[in-house]
Amino acid sequence: MAFDHVQDQLPPTDEPAIGLWVFIVGSAVVYAAAMIVMKYWGQLPPMLILSLVALLMGIGVAFEINALQVERIGMVYVLILGIEVIVVATASAVLFNETFTWREIVGGAMIVVGTAVAWS
Repeated sequence: MAFDHVQDQLPPTDEPAIGLWVFIVGSAVVYAAAMIVMKYWGQLPPMLILSLVALLMGIGVAFEINALQVERIGMVYVLILGIEVIVVATASAVLFNETFTWREIVGGAMIVVGTAVAWS
């Protein structure tokens, strides 16, 4: 495969470095923050929303790029998604008083459990 040499350069994933967790959690949190900012569309000036979203997405991408330097792309994606689900669900309940159906809760839990299974 064309990218076999990249896998050989990555450290083993048995014990992730603390920096990896900072980059993954940081990425998930700022991606979630961008989504929360988008919720205010129509309530704040559009250029402010667009600027904040662009800034947050840029920071999230920077964190994700750093995570990709030390872990496989599939794992980085799954971990960010799993953490982002928890952050967005919590923020939507706390900030916007949103509620969830049982199906939504089970679906979100499946993503989180899937993340744990993939990581273990």
